[in-house]
Amino acid sequence: ASVLSFSGQTGTAQDLPRAATPKTMVKAMDNYLKDVENSKQDLHSIMVLQHGKVIAAKWMGEGDENKPHVLNSVSKTFTATAIGFAVAEGKLKVTDKVISFFPDKLPAEISPNLKNMEIRHLLTMSCGHDADPTGLVRKQEGTDWVQGFLAIPVVHEPGTFFVYNSLGTYMLSAIVQKVTGEKLVDYLYPRLFRPLGIVNVKWQESPQGINCGGWGLYLKTEDLAKMGQLFLQKGKWNGRQVLSEEWIAETSARANGANGQYILVIPEKDAVIAVTAHIGDMQVELDLIWKYLLPAL
Repeated sequence: ASVLSFSGQTGTAQDLPRAATPKTMVKAMDNYLKDVENSKQDLHSIMVLQHGKVIAAKWMGEGDENKPHVLNSVSKTFTATAIGFAVAEGKLKVTDKVISFFPDKLPAEISPNLKNMEIRHLLTMSCGHDADPTGLVRKQEGTDWVQGFLAIPVVHEPGTFFVYNSLGTYMLSAIVQKVTGEKLVDYLYPRLFRPLGIVNVKWQESPQGINCGGWGLYLKTEDLAKMGQLFLQKGKWNGRQVLSEEWIAETSARANGANGQYILVIPEKDAVIAVTAHIGDMQVELDLIWKYLLPAL
């Protein structure tokens, strides 16, 4: 892929509160990190929160406490959150038709399936494509990504066929920029990043100057943990409802990004685990977390 430009903002960081690491967790972390090393997992960081406080954290390899890390598809959670804000502000509805936002970028012939594609189909990756068009569109030099997306045949009826689709999330970013007049990262700044004390946010952009949405966001491990905590607290932060509880319920499960980026929210333990890494086998990575850290909570 071409080298993409960044857009981001600065502000004031606020750290999460710390608590003493319980003895069980000290031992669990030791055993976990030994096993990570033995199995040659390229872990970059892990942070464990319980009851809203950091009880364990470790950075290694390329990980750096103070340096934002590429999040790959965890970026999608932040894009979906922006849609949540736009819905709450009456700027759009999840049932809005995708083509309605880009009248100047439509193919000559608009298929019934393309016509029926809605924002909610982009959110659930059921927009009707037969295969993920992301690589194809990004490879074509000089292609407008929105135009490229809309030109892909919509083989299936939207809502009936799931296919992982990062460019679909890029379309959400483009829609947010269209209805708010701001880039995704700037729109999220006063609504999400500033309330959570997240600073130095960087997000890659397409050649058209639209944040990638489906990937390309860089945040620190602690910022990931804060996002997990916000979801655990059903959208509340410092007593203020930042994001609607209904939206959280509808969108939350687990955020994961290629090569081992994770935000794990564990309500029954009142806990959050944030991980950055460069690990191809993400199941093996998870297995060790479940084996050592979950029982220690």
